[in-house]
Amino acid sequence: MNQQTSDQKWQQLQAHIEGFFSQALANDAHRIEYKPRFIAQLMEMSSESYENELPDMSK
Repeated sequence: MNQQTSDQKWQQLQAHIEGFFSQALANDAHRIEYKPRFIAQLMEMSSESYENELPDMSK
């Protein structure tokens, strides 16, 4: 396979991937939603709680 053929194959693959994601995002946009409740739980966690949940690496 020469360089030109290889480049064409990569361009075809890239075009197929871009087409797939464009179609998937267009069709499933209503299913994709921002879910701030997960972020809020992380932000509400105190530093002490976070430190208590970390495994002790000194053992």
